[in-house]
Amino acid sequence: MHIWQDKSSGNWWFVTEDKIQVGYWANEIMYAMGNGAGILRYGGFAIGTAEGPSPPMGNGHFAGHEYREIAYFARIKYVDDSRTPKDIFGDMGEALADATECYTIQYWGNQGSYMGQTFTYGGPGGNDCGD
Repeated sequence: MHIWQDKSSGNWWFVTEDKIQVGYWANEIMYAMGNGAGILRYGGFAIGTAEGPSPPMGNGHFAGHEYREIAYFARIKYVDDSRTPKDIFGDMGEALADATECYTIQYWGNQGSYMGQTFTYGGPGGNDCGD
């Protein structure tokens, strides 16, 4: 799956690997992105109520290397100004988990031609996971 900007309309499309256009975000609501993005963020977000525990993220397992048992992003790329897909690299950003007792993330780098640039993430949630 990928997201790309239609240069004629300025709309941002969500497209499957089979090139099926699932939907788009209208240029008018994505005004902060203008003609591109300066930052890319991937991952998950989990939040519970103030009175209860935080929910699980992914399938409830901490980040690990067994892709069949964990939430993951694979084949991560970005598209440069010339519309060329490019791999991300570890030195281009950081892996951040703000409540590591409840959730973790692990960047694995390039895992070969099938998985490409990959990271795993998730966790069981629970009490005391932060704000």
